Amino acid sequence: MPSRLIHTAEHGLVVFCGAGVSMVPPSSLPSWWALNEQIVASLAALIERYCGAAQAQAWAALLNARRTAGSFPPEYQAELISRHFGSAYFKVLQCLDGETPNAVHESLAALAQAGVVRVIVTSNFDRLLERAFARRGVPLDVHITAAQFEALADRLAGEPSPAAPCQLLKLHGSVEEPDTLVDTLAQRMRGLSPAICSATRSCLQRYHWLFLGYSGADLEANPHYLGLQAEAATAVGLSWLVRDDARVTVPPSVTRIVSLFGERGELLRGELPGWLQQAFGRWLAPAADPAAATPLTPSVPAREALVRHTREWAEALGPERAALVIADMLSHVAGDPAAARELLTKVLDAASTPTNARPALANALANTLNSLGDIAAARQVAEAALARLPAGEGPERIGLQSTLGLIDFGAGAWEAALEAFDRVAADSAARGDDERRGIALHNRAMVLERMARFDDAAECYGEELALVTRLGDVMAQAQAQNNLAALHLRTGHYAQAIDAARAAIALRERLGDELGVAHAMGNIGSALSQQGDVKGALAAYEKILAVFRRIGHRQGELTTLLNLGTVAGEAHDHARAEAPLREALALATATGHGGERLRALWELAATCRETGRPDEARALLAEALVLARAAQDRAAEANVLVETGVLHWRGGALAEAEAALRDGIRLRETIAEPTALDAARSNLALVLRAQGRLDEAAALLEALLASAAQRGEQGTVAHLHYNLGALQHERGQVDEVVRHFDAAQRWYRDAGQTTRAVQVLATLGTVCGTQGKVGASLAWFDQAIALASEAAHRDAIGAGLKRVIEVLLRNGYPDIAQTFAQRGASG
Repeated sequence: MPSRLIHTAEHGLVVFCGAGVSMVPPSSLPSWWALNEQIVASLAALIERYCGAAQAQAWAALLNARRTAGSFPPEYQAELISRHFGSAYFKVLQCLDGETPNAVHESLAALAQAGVVRVIVTSNFDRLLERAFARRGVPLDVHITAAQFEALADRLAGEPSPAAPCQLLKLHGSVEEPDTLVDTLAQRMRGLSPAICSATRSCLQRYHWLFLGYSGADLEANPHYLGLQAEAATAVGLSWLVRDDARVTVPPSVTRIVSLFGERGELLRGELPGWLQQAFGRWLAPAADPAAATPLTPSVPAREALVRHTREWAEALGPERAALVIADMLSHVAGDPAAARELLTKVLDAASTPTNARPALANALANTLNSLGDIAAARQVAEAALARLPAGEGPERIGLQSTLGLIDFGAGAWEAALEAFDRVAADSAARGDDERRGIALHNRAMVLERMARFDDAAECYGEELALVTRLGDVMAQAQAQNNLAALHLRTGHYAQAIDAARAAIALRERLGDELGVAHAMGNIGSALSQQGDVKGALAAYEKILAVFRRIGHRQGELTTLLNLGTVAGEAHDHARAEAPLREALALATATGHGGERLRALWELAATCRETGRPDEARALLAEALVLARAAQDRAAEANVLVETGVLHWRGGALAEAEAALRDGIRLRETIAEPTALDAARSNLALVLRAQGRLDEAAALLEALLASAAQRGEQGTVAHLHYNLGALQHERGQVDEVVRHFDAAQRWYRDAGQTTRAVQVLATLGTVCGTQGKVGASLAWFDQAIALASEAAHRDAIGAGLKRVIEVLLRNGYPDIAQTFAQRGASG
């Protein structure tokens, strides 16, 4: 036994008991992991009547494999189940109790009797410690309720009585009082009550702590758990027992906490209950074989009792609710909404499904169909379910109205969607339903964003984040952060977009949600691309692609391949763009994703156009146009026409280019996608400029500038200022050139797009210098030089200076030319 623990034991110990303490035979309680695996198996057994035993067992095995791989934390499973079952979920946890204490419980009772153990803190629900103390006749004060913890905190703040009995703090409740149990992710994220924190803080300052049978899982989700981190500098110390098994690794969260205690912290190796006899033998009666390790495998009767209890619990809740939970897990954990759709459809089609269960099932199916892009079917399911409901407001009606709002949102009916979410938010607030109100706020913010009310959307997301953080709803926090990232992207705030996406990733990783991580990484890829960091964007998309491929998410794989091609193409690396675009085309064709196939065709056509293969580009666009018109996909048809117009423009067929672009614009004017409409108009402005119709081109670009500014698309505004500056340069309007280029460079600088900012500043210096505005020219070049940090930046500045120097020398101003040359040398 380490000397530090011997010394501190004489002054009293706090022992923290994790689940491993009660897993020791003959208690043989299941581990948290084993319990959750059996819960899934018992829920799956109930849905066999709908999908057959083989399919139900396969889905259960898939979900449990995700947990084994570390991608489905038990607290997240508890969160998903409790959302459907409410407080009834916690009844399943009552199987975590037993009648027979083991040698660890008995030893702790004996050590308390000897005055060594003064306080026991546990996350366990069982009453085995209480029974061990009772069998020995050792007094024990048990604390479970809020009132009990408040009284204890006050008592511990003073000087404890040496005659006081051992104190047992059951942090997460006790089985005999289900309403005290803490198991879900939301509960854990809310943290311990102030009274509990005060009590543990007092214990850390007064006694050495010994951790037994505890993995430290709570520290993974919340590093502030128990106040260990905050009190590390002044606490007495801690010892953490880890199983003496080479296969058992110490979690990083535990290693970090122990390291914070310095010399007052230690990691020990040993097996319970033998280690306790070896360490505290002077206070304990000899055991028959104190060195013997006790296997932690539950006995056959214990396993049978676990199966029996979880099945009885599941059957009491019913097969329809079991199907809702399994479908939720399939969508959000396995990343397979198609499987969820299959299950929910079969339950609704079953004649045995009772009427009162159908609204919730229909709502879940409509949401699943909407997520799969089948908007018409989603609307049909939700509206039919709503029509069958009796008159009056109720949670079922509110839920279906919310789903219809989401469907309207997907269809671009913003006003209808906003009206639905406003109604849901008001009804939820009136009912005191904060969870549903949080969902309504999230949905409302999404609509406001689409309506270009960006400030209102950001405010709404902020209100939602405050609410769901208070509720401890990690999934909702992750969704809000990811949507905030997308909002920042639209408004050109790329640094903030990356910060929000990283926050979403951290939350998704805590949930083991690889699919959510990949989607958040997509926002980072987009932000990097918009900042001109092509290398970073491509690297992000490569990581995302690997995730989608690993979990078999073909839709995500397809979208990411297209994004890889787009980013490479925008960076003019058309050779790199071609491979993922051709792979995307093949995958879209194989999987029947018509919209993605169309996108692959026109993006591949752009690649062929840029690499000198106009005939191949023309053939791809012709195929795409036929497919778009057959599918009656006006947006896709408009995109193909715009690409066709650009192809004609690049080939010098300006009349044909104008005709194709105007056809595409006419289609775009019937679709509520102003950004895409303005992109088409921007291409038309380029054609008009090429035709020498500079006044028309300028007027069109000014209109586009006003439109983008109204939508708050600051990145687009900057690019349009740049294009207008270039156009006004052709028209000889120097003051207008300066005005537009200056606006562009200021935004590029604020957005962190240094390369673009340096290029525009160098252009400003060149324009002013060649027009004889020497002072202004030098000032612009000085700003560019101050920003320059790469060879490409210095090359752009050098090219501009060279052009000005040539003009000055030609016009007979060698002294001024020398001044510009000196600027080049200093840069």
